[in-house]
Amino acid sequence: MALAEHLRQVREAKGWSLRESAQHCRVSNGYISLLENGKIENPSASILAKLATGYGVSLDSLLAAAGVRAPTIREGALEPRLISAVKRLSPSDLNELTRYATYLAEGAGRRRRR
Repeated sequence: MALAEHLRQVREAKGWSLRESAQHCRVSNGYISLLENGKIENPSASILAKLATGYGVSLDSLLAAAGVRAPTIREGALEPRLISAVKRLSPSDLNELTRYATYLAEGAGRRRRR
């Protein structure tokens, strides 16, 4: 399912207007509208994280709906690619990646404790 359709279904299932969604997600209602109408197809990870938190859904589900797939990991193959990619990031993208990695690590810890 495409991200636009997924976001609209999640919002409608909660019975929220765009304005209510904006308040819960801390993303403008105009931006959410653009996402739901497919005008923005590649939102940042930080926007997806805000939407996931606001809607109470997993970030993984939004990433999957956005077409972001986790890489296949072979033993020792990820680190060089990851380091190479990180070196090419802008300072703001590096900050966003750090926040996202922290979010994932905290979520992983919660899942292991269950």
